[in-house]
Amino acid sequence: MTPTSNTPAVPRDRGLDSLRGLMLVGMAVNHITSHLQVITDHPLGYTSTAEGFVFLSGLVAGLVYTRRRQHRGVVAAAQASVGRAGTIYRYHLALFVGLWLWVHVFRALTGEPPGVTPVAMLQHPWLTLLSGVFLTNQPPFLDILPMYAGFMLVLPVVLEALDRGLRGRALAISFAGWAVTNLFWPGVPPLPGVLQTGAFNWGAWQLLFLLGTICGHAQATETRLLARWQNWLVVPALALCAWCFLIRHWYWPAPFPGFVDWVNKNNLAPVRLLNTLALFFLVHRLFVRWPRAFRWPPLELLGRHSLAVFSTHVAVAYVLFAIPEYVAATTARTWLGTAIMLGSLWVVAGVRELRQRSSQPERGVARPARRMVTAGFEP
Repeated sequence: MTPTSNTPAVPRDRGLDSLRGLMLVGMAVNHITSHLQVITDHPLGYTSTAEGFVFLSGLVAGLVYTRRRQHRGVVAAAQASVGRAGTIYRYHLALFVGLWLWVHVFRALTGEPPGVTPVAMLQHPWLTLLSGVFLTNQPPFLDILPMYAGFMLVLPVVLEALDRGLRGRALAISFAGWAVTNLFWPGVPPLPGVLQTGAFNWGAWQLLFLLGTICGHAQATETRLLARWQNWLVVPALALCAWCFLIRHWYWPAPFPGFVDWVNKNNLAPVRLLNTLALFFLVHRLFVRWPRAFRWPPLELLGRHSLAVFSTHVAVAYVLFAIPEYVAATTARTWLGTAIMLGSLWVVAGVRELRQRSSQPERGVARPARRMVTAGFEP
């Protein structure tokens, strides 16, 4: 398609927004002390909300920036992807510097560090601050955004390969990276003082982001990825998910010693990856069959503003960990902490929604040409 700035805007996929909102709620609950974790912490086997969030991020990025390549050209799409990576980095940097200040101000006022405080921030404060700027120090909960930013930087190269029909080659390279990571990189990330690369090994998790990107690219180009016999995959996918569910929740013994290494989250180990892909396939089939069932307006709101909502949950989590006697000491206070966390997500999303609507031109007034072809997502 010849790039043009006059192509009409593409409507949002409300189902994708809702699913991303659901992943955000799950992560927010799992990162604090909450009774809701009984239904948010690996409820369906060896797949967590993090896998869903990364895959959906790749899917939306593939969809959005493929359409930008079609309508505005390769260069403009690449610039937008790099710009998005910069925005993600700035959010991460604000969170990191805010955490650094929070730790040292709280300690100065109370004499004790707050809650879950990274040890390196106390032992080597200035070196840790410098390391955080260069992404070589990633405390708990601050390791997804750097990975996301890195993937967005590589996205233009991936989309170029997909447009040239090199999907198989891209998959092979990505799978090789995942395999090498699982063969030679430890399942538990090393934490040698100031140098902390986070709990998500990029070499493994890039495969999940790439698979999402391929799905998004296929949707944008109206390409069929699965043959008609895909329905036969439903039965083995259900069987695999049921087997993983039974083992994960102690209804069935692990099949062999050391099985825990095969479901390792940090490296997206083989059984975890298979469980995740099987579950995503089943959700896809349900999504295609009953798309309206995946439209949940409260979750759509969160999904539309995923970056701000994700960042908010990280900040609130650290605050709640600093005051456990008020938000985790009793059952009632634990519910209070959960309410504070979830309430903050919708407040931030609601404020951003109102600001966004107020900045839009009035109905009947033409938008500037450069804004006519946004895909309607926040990738």
